[in-house]
Amino acid sequence: MQYFARYEVRGVKVEISTVERQVDSDAMECVGRGPWEHCVWIVCGSHQVPAVRLELRLATELLRDRADRYEPLLDHMSAHGCDPDLLHRALRDQGVPADRQRLAWDRLAI
Repeated sequence: MQYFARYEVRGVKVEISTVERQVDSDAMECVGRGPWEHCVWIVCGSHQVPAVRLELRLATELLRDRADRYEPLLDHMSAHGCDPDLLHRALRDQGVPADRQRLAWDRLAI
């Protein structure tokens, strides 16, 4: 089962998605326990909202070969850092091809 919602909040498109399926990995973006265990809390007005860690999102976009999505993530993470252990698990567990894994590691200089 997938849960998905799309909103526009003060001109910003916000999408929320999760898939309720058990997996052994904690490094998947939309399934299993990963999105809940590895999240960052974003202040949204008077609320705090959990958002998926960029390491998990990056692996998904690399897997989908969506450069328009993974390039900005790589730029941000190279400037602000990342959790290399989580990223390694996400790349491996999501089955990202070796050439795109190398691209990520080269750009992140880890």
